[in-house]
Amino acid sequence: MRAICQKHGVEFVENRIEITDYMTKHNLAVEALLRDGVHQTAYAAKMTNMNIARHFNRPAKFGYDPRSRERRIEARASEAVK
Repeated sequence: MRAICQKHGVEFVENRIEITDYMTKHNLAVEALLRDGVHQTAYAAKMTNMNIARHFNRPAKFGYDPRSRERRIEARASEAVK
C-alpha cells in the first residue's frame, strides 16, 4: 500500500500507529475498540475516519497540475442489470 501511495504521490495514513498510540496513551486493551473480537466499535470507526479525514487538505500550491489526473469516464448499465 505504501508503494502504491508513493507511486501516485499521495500520503499513506498510518492509522494503525495512530490508534495504537491512542490506546497506549489511554491504557486501553484491543478489546476496548472491538465489538466482537474482529469488527471495530462505532467509536473506533469514528476515530479511524477522523484520522483519515484530517489528512485531507488543499495545498496552497500543488506539486503537479491536478487536471493531469482527471479524466471523464462514461458509465453504462451492463447487460446483467437490464
